[in-house]
Amino acid sequence: MQQAFGLLTPGFRSGHIDNVPITAIATLVLLTKDTICGEVVSGAAPFIHALRNVVAVCDSDISKIAATRSLGTGPVPDYVTREWPSIKELVAETPTTLPEKSSSSLEASHKYVRLSIFKRLQDALGKRDASQVDRLWADAEQLQVSHDENDENGNPSASGQSKRYNGLTPVLCNQFILVYMALRKPNRAVDVWNHMVAKSLNPTAATWNAMLGGCKASKDVNALETVWDKMQASSIKPDTGCWTTRISGLVDCGHIDAALSALEDMGKRWLREKTEGYKSARAGAAEPTIATINAVVAGLLRKQKPDAAYRVLAWADKLGISPDVITFNTLLRPLIREGRSKQASTLLQQMQKSGVEADVATFTTIIDETLSSADKKTPEQQIKVISGVLSKMEKSGVQANMHTYGKLIYQLLRTSPGDLTAVNAILERMFEKGLQPSTHIYTMLLEHYFSQSPPDLGAVRGLIERTRLQHGSTDHVFWDRVIEGYARAGETALAMQVLGRLNNKKNMAGWITLRTLLGALVENEEWDAARTLVSNTVADRGGPISQVERGREGQHLFWELAEQLGII
Repeated sequence: MQQAFGLLTPGFRSGHIDNVPITAIATLVLLTKDTICGEVVSGAAPFIHALRNVVAVCDSDISKIAATRSLGTGPVPDYVTREWPSIKELVAETPTTLPEKSSSSLEASHKYVRLSIFKRLQDALGKRDASQVDRLWADAEQLQVSHDENDENGNPSASGQSKRYNGLTPVLCNQFILVYMALRKPNRAVDVWNHMVAKSLNPTAATWNAMLGGCKASKDVNALETVWDKMQASSIKPDTGCWTTRISGLVDCGHIDAALSALEDMGKRWLREKTEGYKSARAGAAEPTIATINAVVAGLLRKQKPDAAYRVLAWADKLGISPDVITFNTLLRPLIREGRSKQASTLLQQMQKSGVEADVATFTTIIDETLSSADKKTPEQQIKVISGVLSKMEKSGVQANMHTYGKLIYQLLRTSPGDLTAVNAILERMFEKGLQPSTHIYTMLLEHYFSQSPPDLGAVRGLIERTRLQHGSTDHVFWDRVIEGYARAGETALAMQVLGRLNNKKNMAGWITLRTLLGALVENEEWDAARTLVSNTVADRGGPISQVERGREGQHLFWELAEQLGII
């Protein structure tokens, strides 16, 4: 890694560029994510291109880059660590050759800004952070306008035309409208709409759908119907997506009768147009599809309205809309969860007769719900049930994936913690199929061994040895759990050994893990080791941070404990 970044500074030896990697990545983040002058981006295009190519081949473990000796845990490493997932996604979209023209470089740079905005916009919505959305919109307004209809992943539009450059597009604007409506900020959504009009990015049915989707997300039925009425009065006719969003939104808001009435209205309009022909003045009626039916059925089942859901399916059948695998999976899940095995079996038979092939989700649902009562079965019975379902999957041409195996192991560890016979049988089956357990599976097993009374430390050691034989089988979460488990078991010497090995590899443990270990050392009255832990942390990652700084998760808690104990 150091050698790769050394290509950026050929005049220096590798030992003299400890801070180049973290500084280079921070520079790339600033040039591609923040709002900056277009001329600066254009002029720096060759430099940005060089940075991107180096970052693209970096190790995915940012802690190895961020843990430089002289920078410690200051704002630069923290900033890069926080932004690392999005920057890796950004460079994954990067061409390996430098565009010939500076204008192309500018456009490419703007594309990376746009892609990062999508991700940060979703994060802001998840946190209900309207201020962050406002800042992102201020960034987006600086992008050059593009009429490219590619989606946020760069996929071509329905027309099949894919352009090389994406700036401020209707897709991006639509996303802002959806988020603002979801946050109940209709005035800001209108501001985005007006900006689109001013920039000749004409709103489409997708823009209206974004409005409706935001109302649905906020469960604001009044706003939902108001937007719908305005769309009806506009020159843009609602398409299938708009109808689906509106009807499923009514269900989510608890207005079941209104939703069913809207669905019937949609069907009547479509049938009337089919009868009268496309030359009718009503031409353009949206066709109900199985996607519409699935959205409504799923919502009704969430609202504990199974009778209404089956009425919708009967109505769809009269229109010639046949259920697909998503429909059957949606219906199957509550049946198995409620223990209605006969109805579930009947549904599976109906699925087979309809010619709909089961998929991984179908079988994962069956396994997940079936094993929810695994504690009532013997290990042999558990193995028989699991083998039967997996065999049926294979006969159906569906191969169990890592998610399926993870679900199995999770359920067995949760419901049958005293016996690992069935778990070991699953692991053996995976090995026979040439599959190595994922990091998630190894972490679940590790936590299980530590949760035993007393902890099964022999099994822990065996598991750690197994992971060392499998490259890439562990991550920072796994090793955090190892340290925490040893600390809680009173094996603080082993915990310190593991921490030392991680520090040597520049793979720093989490702050919550460090606090757990510090607490265990003090409880065992190992004050010298506790002081060593704190002093090493200061040397490797810097000392306490200001209370006004946000810091990493658990960072303040660690230093507060150290101060309370009088160690620092």
